[in-house]
Amino acid sequence: MPTFIDERGDTGSKPDSDPYFQLAAVWLPDQELVEGFRTGMRLLRQELRLPQDYEFKFAKTWSHSARREAFFRLALEFPFRFAFASLDKSLPVCMGWNHVQIHQAVVTELAASLRSLYLSQLRLSGRKRLGEPVTVDDNQDANFLRIIKETFRGIGKGETPPADLIGKVRFRESGAEDLLQLADMVAGANGANVDGNSVWYRMISDRDVGRESFT
Repeated sequence: MPTFIDERGDTGSKPDSDPYFQLAAVWLPDQELVEGFRTGMRLLRQELRLPQDYEFKFAKTWSHSARREAFFRLALEFPFRFAFASLDKSLPVCMGWNHVQIHQAVVTELAASLRSLYLSQLRLSGRKRLGEPVTVDDNQDANFLRIIKETFRGIGKGETPPADLIGKVRFRESGAEDLLQLADMVAGANGANVDGNSVWYRMISDRDVGRESFT
């Protein structure tokens, strides 16, 4: 039951910095569906006459709305779910925060959003350990990866008995992982929705874990 995480925006405070730091996580129920999505992506690139190493990124497809729509329509053939977390760095409470504090706040929100889904999957599995693998788009920041590891592995500790939900957490380059590209596209759709353009979020909104109960 793999999870894939990508970021949008930055943690900077300069005038030209993005006003938000945002994270999106996409989740699929099993590895077989992950492989099915990768196969679908290979076929989609052929259909769109794109190189097989073409990387889908939301920011690259502003002038290719048909390409963006085709990507999301393929994704919707698979039962993925997503969570999105966003921090407005201009809020008074956030003024003066460093990048570690920003990362910790947004990662905590993201992990909390996925907690009920993970616990539901653990119950359905009938196992004592879920061992959810988490793959993160490689931003070359080892401290960011550490925060994700510690925060995600901590979300089951408050259960009685403590729930072992998260397994291996690793970086991977998004150009080599179609599911990280899905996380980027989902982050972009949600970020655009925050900015007032809801077109792409509406396509995928029913996959938002915030709109479902997993009790």
